[in-house]
Amino acid sequence: MITTVICAAGSGERAGLPDNKIFYELNGLPVLAYSLSAFAPFSDELLVACREEDEARILPLLSGRLTDSQILRLKETFTQTPGNS
Repeated sequence: MITTVICAAGSGERAGLPDNKIFYELNGLPVLAYSLSAFAPFSDELLVACREEDEARILPLLSGRLTDSQILRLKETFTQTPGNS
């Protein structure tokens, strides 16, 4: 099984952007869409690590690009890890 982790928890501050750079559009698509398109064909599961405040904006980007079996929720995965209570 191949699990891909996409790190999307930034703020865009160092890039001089007012928002997380994964939402920055290139040729009409957010940067995150390019990452999903690149990795989805080769991944059994995709984990998008994001800030809680960005989750509501990220979920619609996942819809239609990934199957339900490819989507892992960060909070669920983290809370199931042994030693984290």
